[in-house]
Amino acid sequence: MARAYSHLNWFAVIGATVVYFLLGVPWFSPATLGPAWERAQGFVPPEGYTPAPLLYIGPLLACFAGTLATAALARTTRAATTADAVAVGLTVALGFSVPVAFLDAIAPAHPAPWTLLAITGSYHLVGLLVVALIVTRWPAAREA
Repeated sequence: MARAYSHLNWFAVIGATVVYFLLGVPWFSPATLGPAWERAQGFVPPEGYTPAPLLYIGPLLACFAGTLATAALARTTRAATTADAVAVGLTVALGFSVPVAFLDAIAPAHPAPWTLLAITGSYHLVGLLVVALIVTRWPAAREA
């Protein structure tokens, strides 16, 4: 497994991380699902609220971790086709990210768990499918 990490296409990993992270901009925007996501969590922004840098750095690091694991799995399984990428993306998303989103959503503090799961889970499902496509199909990713 260590070989999978040492032979990754780091351009694909960084590119996929950025795409995954930036997918969250329209997904959680105040113009789209952001307000419903906040309500589902029970978060009411106080007057003059400005998100702390950690609220951007944390998701970026999490996207990197998810991308790195997806790339290593794709490399280890020798995924090379679009169908392989979809299988890897679904495995990671439905095997890890969506269940974790489910566990978070059902916490008693969340007033709308199914809405929270739908918004967060679908973000990770779509994001990790895109990540798997990028790390699998990036031209240099199939070399080495």
